[in-house]
Amino acid sequence: MKKTIVTLLMALIGVFGATAQDAEAAKAEARKYTKALLKGKWEKVIDMTYPELVTANGGAEKMMIQAELFDQTMVQQGFTLKKAELADPLMMFESGEYWTCVIPTKLTFNGPLGNLYSESGLLALQKKGETTWTFVDLAQVEIAQLIEVFPSLNQGIEIPVKRIYQD
Repeated sequence: MKKTIVTLLMALIGVFGATAQDAEAAKAEARKYTKALLKGKWEKVIDMTYPELVTANGGAEKMMIQAELFDQTMVQQGFTLKKAELADPLMMFESGEYWTCVIPTKLTFNGPLGNLYSESGLLALQKKGETTWTFVDLAQVEIAQLIEVFPSLNQGIEIPVKRIYQD
């Protein structure tokens, strides 16, 4: 019993020691993702998107068409993406063969009636043993779709409530 507790404590210390560093690495990569989003560099955004989600949405070419249509709609409605803010990542979870965490986000759009804000999050995913992080924009997917493309998602993960408001 004592050996089991010591082993468990050592495992937890190893996980917690790595997660703070991993969470910062996830946030650094999320900055690259949001920077590409701000600049309309959709190829980069799609490249950094969780591959199974890209596949579920018909592939990179189809996602590129959707992104370009989104851009056109935003321009027609008089909106431009002005700013992307990232909060500190929430708790790191083990989800099957991935490390996952949610990074709360706030996007600011300039619009015809002032600023429009969208609060949500990015689900950051890193396959164990690899260094690359991929992302799911939680403002763009419903929980059912997320579970469909990522069935091993840890049930304890905290997903921020989507909020859109204007000042």
